[in-house]
Amino acid sequence: MVEAALWSGEGEAVLTQPTEATTSATLLDPGGHSLPSWKVRTVRLDQLPIIGRKVLVKLDLQGAEVEALAGLEGAWDRVEGLILEVGLGQGESYYELRKIMEAKGFVEAATFNELDAAGKAIEADKLWIRHSPALEAGVPGSRRNTWLVQVAGALAVSAIALWLTFRRVSMADFMQIIRAADLQELVPYLALFVLIQLFRALRWRLLLDPVAKLGFARVNEANAVGLMVMTILPLRIGEIARPIADRDAAATHDRPRPSLGRHRTRCGRRSHGAASAHRSPLPARSL
Repeated sequence: MVEAALWSGEGEAVLTQPTEATTSATLLDPGGHSLPSWKVRTVRLDQLPIIGRKVLVKLDLQGAEVEALAGLEGAWDRVEGLILEVGLGQGESYYELRKIMEAKGFVEAATFNELDAAGKAIEADKLWIRHSPALEAGVPGSRRNTWLVQVAGALAVSAIALWLTFRRVSMADFMQIIRAADLQELVPYLALFVLIQLFRALRWRLLLDPVAKLGFARVNEANAVGLMVMTILPLRIGEIARPIADRDAAATHDRPRPSLGRHRTRCGRRSHGAASAHRSPLPARSL
């Protein structure tokens, strides 16, 4: 534990309590009427006795993140990831922080703890990770490689399903039946089929709403996976695939929207005059 405030340089500064909440303080000038304040010692991030080569830095400094990052110059090569609280909207800290992170070779990976006001996001925590050539090289775990595996798996499953369906069917008899059929009758069937699937997706979205705010497209995708598995497996065993797919969609949802009550609780626990830095348990390949 280092009893000091993070800043761009070593010295002294005034730490001000900007609101009535005694758990919130900032080194930035809040302006306005007279507020409680204290003189504190300031340190640079690269002066902290942090060991290790793969460091995760978390900053929540009530707008002073830019100044604190200026004090990281001597340790950037040891940082693999940063979690920064950012202000969103015109003139807020997100845009300046994004420029700094991009210039240092980091990419934005996730957004969480987002706070909304009047229907607009005003604050969030952002995760940046160091860009690695592995992300572009197609090594296992990269997005491109994952997409190729998914496409190959889908084609393989489709090929097996078609083979199982037609392995004992005479193609000549099949084509004769198709030519004799009235294909116009398929139109209302397909329309009703699509409508039923859309209503199922809407139902699952409403059921999941208390747990996670998922978009309709995300839930519809999970619903389609459940339908495919249910079609392939006997005795409607595939019904279990739909809630599993919905659960996975909720678990990977990267923009949770906490209520204001939860956010206030989180604010009440944090100390804005300091930052935490941890060794990342992730291997370099994952980063």
